[in-house]
Amino acid sequence: MEAFFYLADRYGFEDRDVSFEEARPTIEKLRNFAVQNFIGDLFASAYHGKKEYYVTPSKELDFIITVRNKAVIIGEVKWGKYDSNDLKKFVEKTTFIKAEKIFITKNKNEMKMDNIKIMDVDDILAMVK
Repeated sequence: MEAFFYLADRYGFEDRDVSFEEARPTIEKLRNFAVQNFIGDLFASAYHGKKEYYVTPSKELDFIITVRNKAVIIGEVKWGKYDSNDLKKFVEKTTFIKAEKIFITKNKNEMKMDNIKIMDVDDILAMVK
């Protein structure tokens, strides 16, 4: 419902016809944010912690799970394809926080990096069972 009102306001559905192709980039951003939010909530619940964010003009962390005000997990959600540059950027922007680093994606590839746990949908399902 929230997405509908956002899109209606942004594209003016009441005043004109809007093609799906015109709205697609915004719909994809909304979907990605919803997935990121859901996964952050899921990890907060699984670790009995609180979901927090870190946002500055130069850095954004998708979510940080804290327990008793101590960071235990830093999560990055990349729902599309990813490569080693995405993993390197995640490492660079999280060096100042000591916590488990988890990179979540729809489908894992064979890529690995030290100190990062890469999880996909199957891993998350196994975690919540």
